[in-house]
Amino acid sequence: MSIWQQLARDLGFAFGIGFPNASAHKVVTRSKLGWREAFWPALMVRPLSRAAVPDFLARWDPARVLGYGSGVMAKLADARAGWSLRRGLLGEAFLIDRFESRFDHLWRRARAGSRSGIRRDAAYLNWRFVRQPTYSYLRIGWESRGEVLGYAIANPREVLGVPSMLVIDLLAAPEAASHVAAALLEEVVHWAKARSNHLSIRSPLS
Repeated sequence: MSIWQQLARDLGFAFGIGFPNASAHKVVTRSKLGWREAFWPALMVRPLSRAAVPDFLARWDPARVLGYGSGVMAKLADARAGWSLRRGLLGEAFLIDRFESRFDHLWRRARAGSRSGIRRDAAYLNWRFVRQPTYSYLRIGWESRGEVLGYAIANPREVLGVPSMLVIDLLAAPEAASHVAAALLEEVVHWAKARSNHLSIRSPLS
C-alpha cells in the first residue's frame, strides 16, 4: 500500500478522483499505482463568432454550429467593446482578489444539497486559483446585499486551435443557482470577447 493510500484511509476516505493530463494519464494508469480509468469529461462549447469554428469542427454539423455562433453574435452585437462587470437585479459582479470567509459560507450552503464533491471552501480556492504559480485566472464573484451568491473561474487557453476562454470552475448558491450562474457566464463571455477569444468553453464537471 502506498503512503497516499494509507493516508487516505487514515483520514476516512474510501476512494479518490484525479484529472490527469495526457502525459500523467500514462503513468497513473499503470497497474502498480492502482488507478483505473472511470470516464472522460465532456466540454460544452459556445462559439462567439462565425470565425471561431475551425474547419474540422465545422464538418461535424456546419449549419448548426455556424448558425448558433452567428446567433450569439447577433444577440451580443450591442455589447460594449470594453468589458465591464455589470449590475443586475440579483446583485453585482466583482473581481475576486482573494477568497475570504463569505466564500466559506457559500460553500456550506452549496454542499448541503450534494452528497459528494470537491471541497471548495476559501482555503481550497485560494490554494487552487490565487497561489497557483503556473496560470493566472480570471476570478469573478456575484454578491447581493453583501452576501456572495456565486463565483466563476476562467482562464484564456488555445482549445481546438482557437483562442478560447475556458471556464474552470463555477459555483452558485442553490436558492438562485440558475440566475446567478447565467449572470456569471455572461460576464465571462463579455471578458472573452474583449480579449478577442472566439470560444467560451465550460466543463460540466466544474
